Amino acid sequence: MRNRELGRRGEEQAASYIEEQGYTIIGRNVRLGRYEIDIIAVEAKALVFIEVKTRRTYRYGLPCEAVNPIKQQHIKQAAVYFVERLRRKAVESPLSDPIGSYALRFDIIEVYYTSADHGWLRHMKSCF
Repeated sequence: MRNRELGRRGEEQAASYIEEQGYTIIGRNVRLGRYEIDIIAVEAKALVFIEVKTRRTYRYGLPCEAVNPIKQQHIKQAAVYFVERLRRKAVESPLSDPIGSYALRFDIIEVYYTSADHGWLRHMKSCF
């Protein structure tokens, strides 16, 4: 399985998982300026920006370790851009309430495949 295919598979698994947990997905692979957010979802009154990292081996460390301070800053900048677009009403809001009534949260979902058919997922909330 190639890296791009592996990443898509991990994102699919992460999206299915968060929907099972009761989240509402309002965006996937959302391009905001120069950056991209893998999943934007709503849980209760939280607007959640989720970075998904998928791996097959620990050769380069845990998947979450790839979300370094620079990557975190990029995700935060993209989130600010998303919120500003909603505030200015530059795009139609997918939210049921005004954007100001939502807390912002940044999560990481790690997906690790031990084989083609088996793997595990770890959801880390409010990581940065």
